[in-house]
Amino acid sequence: FDRISDQLTDELERLQPYGQHNPEPLFCATGVKVIFSKILGGRHRRMVLMQTGSKTGKKIPAMQFNIDPLLPQPDSFAQIAYRLRWNHYNGQKTLQLIVEETGQ
Repeated sequence: FDRISDQLTDELERLQPYGQHNPEPLFCATGVKVIFSKILGGRHRRMVLMQTGSKTGKKIPAMQFNIDPLLPQPDSFAQIAYRLRWNHYNGQKTLQLIVEETGQ
């Protein structure tokens, strides 16, 4: 997480359009702690994540779509696979992770 930046997200955005012959980059992180978690719309989870052992203690907003809301919400993940995206909301642009897979 220490290497994630606005500049990196901008550079990834310039690689678009993504598709069959140009897949969107997928990243992996280990030792991820959930600082905040809330279910939205019944099947989506908004989170704030931090990587344990981080030198900066950077906290990053994240979304995980199509989850089972009946399962307990974890307080950490051994690993996650994620994509970096800009979230455009209420006229603001903020960096966020889109969590694709998790490993307990």
